[in-house]
Parts: sequence; C-alpha cells; structure tokens
Amino acid sequence: CRLLAWQSLLAFLFTSALISIPLFADTEYLNAFGVSHITSTHVYEHTTQDKAVSENGGSAAEEVRTMSQVNLVAKKAASRDKIVILSSLSLPYIDFAANTYYNLKRFGIEKHLVFIAEDRLAYVELSKFTDLVLLSNHGSHIQKGNPTDYGAEEYGSLTRTRPGYIQQFMDTGVHVLWTDVDLFFTMNILDVIRKTKKEDLIAITDRTHTRRDLCSGLFFVRNNERSRKMVDIWAEDMAVREDGRNQPPYRQAIAEASMMNGFTFTILDTFKACSGGTFWGMKKCRDDNDMILAHNNFIKGHYNKLNRFICSSMWLLPCAFDAEGTKIVPVH
Repeated sequence: CRLLAWQSLLAFLFTSALISIPLFADTEYLNAFGVSHITSTHVYEHTTQDKAVSENGGSAAEEVRTMSQVNLVAKKAASRDKIVILSSLSLPYIDFAANTYYNLKRFGIEKHLVFIAEDRLAYVELSKFTDLVLLSNHGSHIQKGNPTDYGAEEYGSLTRTRPGYIQQFMDTGVHVLWTDVDLFFTMNILDVIRKTKKEDLIAITDRTHTRRDLCSGLFFVRNNERSRKMVDIWAEDMAVREDGRNQPPYRQAIAEASMMNGFTFTILDTFKACSGGTFWGMKKCRDDNDMILAHNNFIKGHYNKLNRFICSSMWLLPCAFDAEGTKIVPVH
C-alpha cells in the first residue's frame, strides 16, 4: 500500500507540474514516472529465481545479468563509432538519473545512454522512460541505507561495482563513456570525445589537472588491450577493498597501466570540465562558452546537490525528491 501510494503521488505530481511547462509536454515525458509501460523490448525480466539471487547477493561476474542481455543492450545503444554511455544508480538517485537522461536528450545522444539499476524499484522507474536499462542482481542490500552521501557505506556499495560493469560492456566490443548522474553537460560530450586524440583513457580531474586528482565521475575508456588491463587492475583492487572507496584504486590502476604497454591518457581542461569546487566554489568556468560540463561534487546530500542544480538552471525536471528523500515534490 505504501508503495502504491508513493507511485500515485509520483504520477500525480509529475503530470500536474507538466501542465505549465511546455518544454516537457511530450508523450514520452508525460509517461515518465507516471504511467507504467514496460514492454517486451526491455532486456531483463525479474523472475522468481532472479529475485532470490538478488536477495542473497551475487558474485562480481554476475553483477549484470547475462552476457546475452548485455550484448543486446550494448548493440542497441552503441553510437556509430561504437560508444556506449554507461551509468549505474539505486532508487534515491532516480530523479538525478532522469535529469541526466533529459540533459543528454538536448544533444540527441540519450539513445546511447544505458542505466544499470541497482535495485528493483530503480529498474521499474527507469523503464518508464528508457528501455536501455539492466537490473543488477546484487544491489538489494543498497536499499538498506541512503547511498547519496559520498563516503557512506552504501555509496561504496555502488561505486565498487563500476569496473565490473565496464568490463562486461567492453567484452561486447564497445568503447565506454562512464558518467555519474550528478553531472550536467553544456556541450555534446560525444563530440568532445571524438575531437581528442586516440588516447586509451580520457578523464576529468577534481582540482589541478594532475593525475593525483583524477575523478571517476566521468571517463572514457577506449576498447583495446591496454585499457582493458587498466580496468582489470581497478576491478581486482575493488574486489578486495573493504572500505569501498573508488577513487584511490581508480587512480592507482591508471598509474600502473601507464608504466606498461604504452597506455596513454589525457585530462579534459579543468576549467572546461569543471568540478564542483571549480564551478560552485571558485566560481570559475561560468562565462566560458567552451565549458563542457559541471560535476556536482564537493558537497554532500541529495537536497544540497539538487539546490545547486536548480540555482544554476541545470535542473530540467519539474519535480524531485524532497529534503528527506521520501517523496516527489514540485520544483519551483
């Protein structure tokens, strides 16, 4: 009953808010969060057996359901040059995921975005506006806490799965552009990637344009033997790491890969691909017509991130989770 009430409130608020917002008055968006229309095109159905596996937790190799399903969604999502944009999230991030989807839609590249849902409810909600969604089988424990705070145990449960997902998509032959859902793009990010040289990795940094500050919130991995080795090193480290911290092993893997086999990487300009500290803290990038993105980091809490986006005209939805993260409310 509680779930039904939540879904009813969600549907009512979203459709009501849309009446006065012509930008989103299209059939696809009216359906999002409001009308369930899961179809046979979705790549995964949650069976009783799968539910049992999810509740018991899965191995690293089972993080995304089966390679046949990954192959299907990768083939459907891949751009003409075989790039897939990949992200994962649990239910508390669902409004940020929708914001990311409609942000990328402005550039016509949302059709290359694949979400991996870490819990069943996130999968159901994502499926209402995209069929490029897979359900992870290991994420049920994440629902026991709020993973929206950097450094929290639940946050670590989300980030530790990242290299495993990338490995499985690279196995299909695609290149992977990973993005967190708390970024906002002011430029077509795929065009930015295409204009770089043929480095194995394209990364962003939190502060000073050095490898010491590399951030795993956004990066592009070119599919080749050298970059696969880097991701493998990262995955092996995350598999045994108890604290779930993602950034140190990510940076270490890049450092190790750089010492072997000619692995190369580049960093996007710090004042064009802006961290939260650069954009909101130092107030840089704002008047730069060449700005690529703003990463809403260096701040904790869903509501604080939301307010940042709203005040910077980077929130594209009429609604969002409230301060407690328990219900959807209109955004003014």
